[in-house]
Amino acid sequence: MPSIKLDSPGIWSGKKLAAIGDSLTEHLPQITEKSYLDYIHERTGITILNYGVAGSGFKQMEKEGKAFYQRVREIDKDADVYLFFGGGNDVFPAHGYEIGNPSDTGTDTICGAINTTLDNLYALNPLAVVGLVTPTPWVEYYTGDDNNPLAAISNKIIEIGRKRSIPTLDLYHNSNLRPWDETFRKLAYSKDNGGGCHPDERGHAIMAPKFIAFLHTLI
Repeated sequence: MPSIKLDSPGIWSGKKLAAIGDSLTEHLPQITEKSYLDYIHERTGITILNYGVAGSGFKQMEKEGKAFYQRVREIDKDADVYLFFGGGNDVFPAHGYEIGNPSDTGTDTICGAINTTLDNLYALNPLAVVGLVTPTPWVEYYTGDDNNPLAAISNKIIEIGRKRSIPTLDLYHNSNLRPWDETFRKLAYSKDNGGGCHPDERGHAIMAPKFIAFLHTLI
């Protein structure tokens, strides 16, 4: 039997990917020429529905009506797959949100907002095929340290996925991005003013194959 290349154009032609996320999903040309979604479209042919909003999270920006759990009510109900990529903005210490527990309901905690996001999607499309994606590491949040906010939210997202039978792509621990490495950061975060949070087109190119392989398990 001939093998099938996961990134061959046309494999997913005619199918739709709804991507809900933050600044790494919203295309910000001042940060990157191409995002992971651009690479996915080029390599697979899948139609991209981009629902990224910079600064948002599962709970963050709820006062503006732009948290994931709010925006998901308005997305395409007929997409073939839904990806939720984010959580980093939720854990900024200044926001003061309680992370909570994976069994939380409601939107008082971040975990509750994650579950509410999923519940709202299933109310829109009960047969939705969903993938969760953890945040990528930041310069100050080294992946070898499990005692930091990004590690905490990533582990909660993974646990919620496990409890709800939702596949999860762990980009916090397995992205191949190393923003704490100054040489790497200058090459793959070149337009982030040293922030080490927003990859440029080279950083997105590193992430893209992981998304493509993950999508192959969902569609």
